[in-house]
Amino acid sequence: MKVMSNWSIEDHIKEVVAISFRDMQQVEDSKQEESKEKYMSIDDVCRVLKIHKSTLWRWRKHGLIPFMQYGRTIRFRASDIETFIISNYTSQ
Repeated sequence: MKVMSNWSIEDHIKEVVAISFRDMQQVEDSKQEESKEKYMSIDDVCRVLKIHKSTLWRWRKHGLIPFMQYGRTIRFRASDIETFIISNYTSQ
């Protein structure tokens, strides 16, 4: 049986703890990335829906499309835009 000095045992423990912490952090980071809501600007939404800004403004005014406003900044949840597209899709 090989006996390790205290120094090498401490180093081994530190290494194991560092590896475990790094692994836990990677798992946590991937969970946060999955749960992060993506937001779109007015230009992004107009580009995706192929509409003019005035059309988007009218839809917002009439409550047809959900949005969030922080001061003068307006953002749209990507999931809301996706739902809007799906619910208004008509096959031709």
